[in-house]
Amino acid sequence: MNDSLLEIIVEKEHSTGNNLSKENASYYLINLERKFEHEMGKLEENPKLHNLYKHGVQVEEDSVNICKKLSMSEEDTKFISFAARMHDIGKLYIPREILNQERKLTEGEWKLVRQHPGWSRGILIPFFGIGEIALYHHEDYDGSGYLEGRKGDCIPLGSRIIRVLDSYNAMTEWRVYQKTKTKEEAIQEIVDGKGTKYDPEIVDCFVEIMQ
Repeated sequence: MNDSLLEIIVEKEHSTGNNLSKENASYYLINLERKFEHEMGKLEENPKLHNLYKHGVQVEEDSVNICKKLSMSEEDTKFISFAARMHDIGKLYIPREILNQERKLTEGEWKLVRQHPGWSRGILIPFFGIGEIALYHHEDYDGSGYLEGRKGDCIPLGSRIIRVLDSYNAMTEWRVYQKTKTKEEAIQEIVDGKGTKYDPEIVDCFVEIMQ
């Protein structure tokens, strides 16, 4: 576990009046990652299931590049990259038969799936800022997203970064319910959503990095 990240978490927790020790933070994070990797490993056994863990790692790696492009601090980069890796951990609460659907989800199933950002926050909430980033990663820049319909700068920057990268990786990865897009097609769809789904500045950084 990255000591710098733990120190940042502990320092921020103390600043809010929570007496969280480095040992307790380390224990929680290590067990959280082990649980996540264990559960995601189960998904790898079925080739028809999207590998959530692999998806999280890819979004994490891409988020670091975006943060560097934005000249963000090491502290903020660590927070956003960890949130990026864990943003979909709430999907562990979704029944496997729903995640494995080869047909279009029913309204009730889709409503359940849309709750996963809130569940991700519930798991990550002991750590200052990380849970909030995960909570808002499906909010759209124009306010049309979920869960709260936040818009613009009311959405945490980390969430706006993950929104772009999550979409791109979802489009280019194989999934049972959609046709996989090429890199060029996915980039164009991100560009088409500039200012509506996605933060224009993040889109510009993303396109520069991908090109």
